[in-house]
Amino acid sequence: MDPDTFLTAVYVIVDDLCQAKSGEVRPKRRGRKPVLSESEVITLALLSRWHGRGFGAGLPALCRT
Repeated sequence: MDPDTFLTAVYVIVDDLCQAKSGEVRPKRRGRKPVLSESEVITLALLSRWHGRGFGAGLPALCRT
């Protein structure tokens, strides 16, 4: 499986799970609207951990590829 297909598959799974949980009551957020969706943040965190790095260290590496 090529990396783009793998990334898309992980995102779709995470997004489906987030959509299933969307019926739960969430606290209101203040401030600006988020740039990334909850699914995108979770996908980036999972892929950075899978890459063997922490989220803070792995995010720039994922963005460069």
